[in-house]
Amino acid sequence: MTVHQTQFDRQAHHYAAVKARLMGEPKRVMIRVDMTYAAPIKPARLKASTRDQQNEFIKHRCQQLRVCCKTITAERLSPRVKTIRDQILMEVKERWPNAHARRLGELFNRKANSIRDVLASLKPKSPARPITPEAVETMRRLRSEGMNFAKIGEAVGITPNAVRYHLHKRGEA
Repeated sequence: MTVHQTQFDRQAHHYAAVKARLMGEPKRVMIRVDMTYAAPIKPARLKASTRDQQNEFIKHRCQQLRVCCKTITAERLSPRVKTIRDQILMEVKERWPNAHARRLGELFNRKANSIRDVLASLKPKSPARPITPEAVETMRRLRSEGMNFAKIGEAVGITPNAVRYHLHKRGEA
């Protein structure tokens, strides 16, 4: 057996172990038993902790994307590595929806607020509803009657800032 084959076998074994941990397969634990008790023994099933699973998942994804795990936790990142980090972060959040930003910050060497900002920026935005001409006319009429922006917003179903924007945009505020 050559050195290359031995290294390949080790990598294949490591890949199988990582895959087993990610899929939640049980770990086997060897227990010493006094043979005076002849009861059959079942192997204990231990599940890896969520933190370990998340770490292994991140390492596995980094290997797949050909990026060093230490690279995605560095202070200054290239745009390519930022994109990869954000992709992995979203995958972790999808896989473990209850993962707190503080914990994810520990994984990615970031503060919880920056993790929250990244997650918020990656969420799909709800499409803006266009304001109809009838709604603008209603806003004009209510404003001419002396109503404030908050009350007009409640009547039309939009925020006071949106009312202010649309009336200013048309020069009627």
